[in-house]
Amino acid sequence: MPFAEFVPRLCNLCRRLGFQLRHTMPSRAFCSDENQGIPIMLLTKHFGIFPFNHGRVGGIVAIDRHAPHAHHGEDSVIVQASHVGFDPETGAFGSFTRTRLRVEHVSASCGKITHVITPYLEQYAFAKHHILLHRDDRDNHLISVENSLVDFSSQPVRDGLVLSLEKIVERSDDGKIHPRSANSTFHTYVVSERFR
Repeated sequence: MPFAEFVPRLCNLCRRLGFQLRHTMPSRAFCSDENQGIPIMLLTKHFGIFPFNHGRVGGIVAIDRHAPHAHHGEDSVIVQASHVGFDPETGAFGSFTRTRLRVEHVSASCGKITHVITPYLEQYAFAKHHILLHRDDRDNHLISVENSLVDFSSQPVRDGLVLSLEKIVERSDDGKIHPRSANSTFHTYVVSERFR
């Protein structure tokens, strides 16, 4: 959604939520190598005041600025946006061309954001290849999950992605979650009707 459409809609949402724009202080957290001029002008125009700066490199919100920001208005609105890039030729989002380098370089996103989210992307890729949805010979819907993605009470996951089995699998009559089958690396569960 372009900023020219987003900012007026944000303003209207704030009004519907009961914010009084004359007492509302906007703030923005944009990546520093992004064009910030138009978004800042639009925020200034619609909120009636120049927005506070809440951003660090990559458009990451600087949480140590909450207190000073809060002293500037009764209500606070923080707009966080990091560029993801857009290729007008293909109409696809996700690639950002670095035009200021001697040799043009295309990256998937803002380098800072990419660095911050890399561990999560790696966990997601692992989970994607270690979770299998399938059916048995009686047409029951099953999910087989790599053990490292299950938070067992005997082996809690300290760091990493964990499936919320209580939202996915069928419970037994005693209300507990029991696997249909288990081996050294995977557990298989019956998928609940609600999840299916």
